[in-house]
Amino acid sequence: MYPVSANYLQKINDSTKQTKIEGTISLLDDTIINITNADIAEGSLQISEKCVSGDAIDVGSVYASEMKCTLLTAPDDVYSLSGARVNLNFGLLVDTDEWEWVPLGYYYITDDIERKLKSASIIALD
Repeated sequence: MYPVSANYLQKINDSTKQTKIEGTISLLDDTIINITNADIAEGSLQISEKCVSGDAIDVGSVYASEMKCTLLTAPDDVYSLSGARVNLNFGLLVDTDEWEWVPLGYYYITDDIERKLKSASIIALD
């Protein structure tokens, strides 16, 4: 578990809270794209983990994480996202104008990119 403040633990359990997502996408050509929750379709961000080792759970199995989302502000060439590294952070407003951040991890975008009109749905693995 990531270490957070007592203030964070209190606020995360409140029925109303202010949150945001910020991060970067680092393309293979070293271009950096800054993203926020405004760049991600509402409700589309999903992070899941599972224990994998082929077809069964064995000694030496590892946890793999998968991140899925729909980017509303995708680059013109969405396929330039293939192989890019995504770094996301979750922010929680813990006090007036004070945000506390928790890293959500680093993920690498797969070739499974689905282009829509002005958006792109991506899958990324850690």
